[in-house]
Amino acid sequence: KPTASLMPTIVEDSLNDLPIPKRMRWGARKEEFVRPTQWLVMLLGDHVIDCTILAQKAGRDSRGHRFHHPESVRITSPANYLN
Repeated sequence: KPTASLMPTIVEDSLNDLPIPKRMRWGARKEEFVRPTQWLVMLLGDHVIDCTILAQKAGRDSRGHRFHHPESVRITSPANYLN
């Protein structure tokens, strides 16, 4: 199978296997995690992996600190993530 098709399952299984003693749900969501997720960035090279994990559709936009840099940050490629 292509790597892009394997990644969502690997990430989802890894998140579910984290030793989180108390998982929570928010609103009508059925997904459980330690805190509510707000966005999901999942890239393979320069391409967005088409998936939804923890009720978030993968994209290339992340966010900064809610007070210091609340604007979204576009991640064009993993190599440029820290720039």
